[in-house]
Amino acid sequence: MELKLLIGVCALSISGVVYAECPNSLSTEKLMECVTIEGAGENYQDWLAEYNAQDSTDLIATNISPITGKDIRSVQPAAGGTQK
Repeated sequence: MELKLLIGVCALSISGVVYAECPNSLSTEKLMECVTIEGAGENYQDWLAEYNAQDSTDLIATNISPITGKDIRSVQPAAGGTQK
């Protein structure tokens, strides 16, 4: 009986323990994301800053029309007018 207990304790101590520095104010979905990132060995705040910077460059690139090369936000709609 003591041998089984010793083996059980050793097996539990071998499994990895993850300590995540996640803010309490996160939603459940963001908290799961934080725990996953922290469990992979990355810092969540550093990862989030890099992820947001990457998204903003993607957003800037999508605002330029690949056909005309102009910012699509400055172009007027083709079918605009006033109702009579």
